[in-house]
Parts: sequence; C-alpha cells; structure tokens
Amino acid sequence: MLKSRASGGEKNVSLKFREDLNFLIGPNGSGKTTIINLISAVLRADIPALYSVQFEKVVIRLKTIGANRKPVIEVAKVVDRKMGSFELRYTVKEKSGDKGQSYGVEGPHDERIYKDYKYTRFSRYMEEGARLSKILSNLVEVNWLSINRSSSAIDRRNRRDEGYESSVDQKLHDISQAFSQYFSLLTSKAEAESKNFQEHVFLSLLDQNQRGEDVLNQVVAEPEDKVTVVGVLRDLGVSNQKATKSVNTHFSRLDEAKKRFQEDRAFTLEDAITLSDARRVSEMIDEWRDLQSKRQSIFEPRIQFERIINTLLSGKELHFDARNNPKVHLESGDIVDIDVFSSGEKQLFILLGEALLQEERAVIFISDEPELSLHVSWQSSLFENIRSLNGSCQIISATHSPDIVGAFQDRVIRIEQCMSDVH
Repeated sequence: MLKSRASGGEKNVSLKFREDLNFLIGPNGSGKTTIINLISAVLRADIPALYSVQFEKVVIRLKTIGANRKPVIEVAKVVDRKMGSFELRYTVKEKSGDKGQSYGVEGPHDERIYKDYKYTRFSRYMEEGARLSKILSNLVEVNWLSINRSSSAIDRRNRRDEGYESSVDQKLHDISQAFSQYFSLLTSKAEAESKNFQEHVFLSLLDQNQRGEDVLNQVVAEPEDKVTVVGVLRDLGVSNQKATKSVNTHFSRLDEAKKRFQEDRAFTLEDAITLSDARRVSEMIDEWRDLQSKRQSIFEPRIQFERIINTLLSGKELHFDARNNPKVHLESGDIVDIDVFSSGEKQLFILLGEALLQEERAVIFISDEPELSLHVSWQSSLFENIRSLNGSCQIISATHSPDIVGAFQDRVIRIEQCMSDVH
C-alpha cells in the first residue's frame, strides 16, 4: 500500500499491490513514472531523488513473508518557509503498531548541488542515504532497474566516480561481473560435493560393511554399464584410455568369476575378491549418480538462465565459459564477448540477469518502461521469464505496452483510478 499527497495539495494517491505482479498503466503525464520513482526512492533511501520529486508525504506498508510483521515506512517533506529550507523526515516502524524511529535529512538551499558530485553537501547526502538504506534493507530488499534512466541501483553505486556516465554497456559489464562471482560460488559448492564423493569412495575401501550374501548377490546382479563406470573414473580425473583399460579388465574378471560360481566349478579367493570389488563399484555408481543430481541442482540457476535467454535469441546463443564469463556463440562458430549484442539483447540480458541474481529471495523488483528497445515477442514473455528465475519476487512495473502485461490483465493498476482530489 502506498499513500502520497502531491505538493500543492492537488492529489491523493492510494495503491494496493499484489504479492506477485503489478502493472501501472496510464497515459503520458498521468504520474505513473513519478509514483514508481517515489516508491523506489523511498525504499532505497535515495535522498537526491526524493528531493527532486514533489510530494508532501509517502506511507508504504509492507508485509513480511512468512511472518506476522507489517513494517511501515513513512517519508515527509517538511518545509520551513521562514528559514527558506526543508528537510526529509523518515519514520521507520518494524511493526505497524510501533511508534517507530525517526531520521531527518536537511534539504539543500540549491538543488543544483546534486549535479556536482564534488560538492561537500552532496557527499553528506550520499552518506545519509547509505545509512538509511542499510536500516531499510533489514526490512525490505529492492531491485530498482530502469535501463533507460539514470537512477538505477547500478548507477548509484558508480555516481561518485569522476567522469562516470550511465550506459547500458556499463550495466552489462556490472551484471557480467556479478554473474562470474555468483557462478564461482556455485562452482565451489559443486567442487565441495565432488570432494565429499571422493572421500566417501576412498573411505569405503577401508570400511568392512559388506556381508557375504551381499557379495554373492553380485553373481546374479546386473553389472553396471561399462560406459557409466568409465564416465565416473573420468569425472575423478582418470584419462579415458586408462579408465577404459581398467574397466574392461574388471568386467572380464567379473564374467569369469560368475561363470565359475554358476557352473559350480572351483571358486577361488580371487573370484570372491572380484565379486567384492563389483559390489563396491555398484555402491560407488550409486554415490556418483547422487553426486550428479546434486551438481545438477547446484547449477540449475545457470542452466535455466541459458535455456530461457537462448529461446529468445536468434542466430546466436549465450553460454558461460570455464571462468563463468558470458560468451556469445555465433552461427559462424565464432565465440565473442556479449558486446556484440544489440541494444535490445543487452537490455534483455540485464533484466533477466538481475532476476537470477536475486537468488530466489523475496525482492521487490521495480522497473520503469522495461519494454523500451525490447522486441514485441520478448515483451509478452518478459515477466513470466523473470518470475521463472525468481518466483519469490514482487514485480512493480510502469509500462505503456499491452504486450508486457499480456495475459496478466487482472494485475493492471490504472493510475487515474487511484487518485482523488484533496479538499
């Protein structure tokens, strides 16, 4: 729920959002961009943005997923006409019934200071915003993504850098770096599982947990497929030639041992050892299959991202290399960097990438006109794909495109119906 009053006492705005999808629709000049900017700025404590938008008060009521808490965030713009100054007053309540904690930020006498990052007061506002943002992050996580505007979270991180200019390419680079870090963590998890598997295989050689009947059951048990056993050994780092030779030798011994036992011929100690080895191989294969299942689950986010974006691309595919860097595979066979993407493909990569990097957390995903530069066929599946990558996120998007909304007409919020005159 958001309630705000426009400066000058013109309009009250009251919105109630669903937990999954919300599309703000309205004609040009209806205020949807202003409203979505306010929501984002309040939740992220973007002080310069809050001073640049005209409003008197904003109240946002949250609902904590999986808990009974209903935090409240209020921001009022208080004007001291005698002193010719104003300030922002944040009130943060962890529960709706609490008195809450208040925080104030004195306003500038000259709003042009926000255009000069060297200005001392500008630095102070950035610090105040960072302090408030940390407090708010304990209540809510926000991903503000607006490809064609300069107030995205990625831009805010770089705004202090001299000569920095917001661009899709800069965001593309930042997302790529974030991917590399995230997938490196996944790789570390997978390597830990592989290490556990190797430890288990080695320790099983020392354990005496096999019973005689289990070993003898190998006589009638279906042997593991040779290709599977070779695959396990190769996964452990054994060369294909050495693995194939060892596996063929093992299966030959196993076949001979089975024949002697079944034909009631002299059954040697070596035959018993061979059957015992076969039992251990069978157990190892079971453990290996369990490992593959765990690795598949660990890498599923990357697999799913590649699958989704490659169904949308034409004439090229995106895959991550051994260092977890995104690479574009062209029909010619060439492998190039993602700079080759068109502007629409870059935007698609960023939108889907941000969703994946949320890692299934309950994030408020806010976007303004995400349809810009996107092909119509992409628009119709955009938010369905975003929700596939993070089904826990709440989406709030201002849009002009009926294709973006698609089948989610019941998730449309018409701005003009949410406004009332202030008497």
